[in-house]
Amino acid sequence: MRDSRDRVCQHADGIRRVYRLRRLYCKHCRKIHTELPDFMQPFKRYVANVVEAVVDGRSETCPAEESTMRKWCGWFSNRKAMLDARIQALKQSLEGVVLSVLSPCSLLQEIRSTGIGWLSRLTRQLVNSENEIHTCFACCPSNGNDILISSY
Repeated sequence: MRDSRDRVCQHADGIRRVYRLRRLYCKHCRKIHTELPDFMQPFKRYVANVVEAVVDGRSETCPAEESTMRKWCGWFSNRKAMLDARIQALKQSLEGVVLSVLSPCSLLQEIRSTGIGWLSRLTRQLVNSENEIHTCFACCPSNGNDILISSY
């Protein structure tokens, strides 16, 4: 562990909480990475379940402003194809199954249909598989625990 930093995260009840996050130095890439708990999303100031509820259209009340919620929906909409491709690549590498690019079945839609918490699970899997944009995310092995590491 190199040091730590504070990060403010806003929850569904509108309360902002401050969390102290570990910053880790990676000898391999020579960068400093911030370790995020599952309920936080990289580059988002709201907890994952709030962002997920807005993206899924099931948010009755949200502490975020309308413009922020529109940005989240746009962010997700613009990345659907990329996320689906990364999920397919991950499945192919884990199971050795070659999936057709032209397949009408969307693995992202399957993951979304699994219920609440899909965004955190998806982010953890993509980051820990090192199947994410390397300038924004990295994976550092832990003692078998799922840890999301984000560099910024």
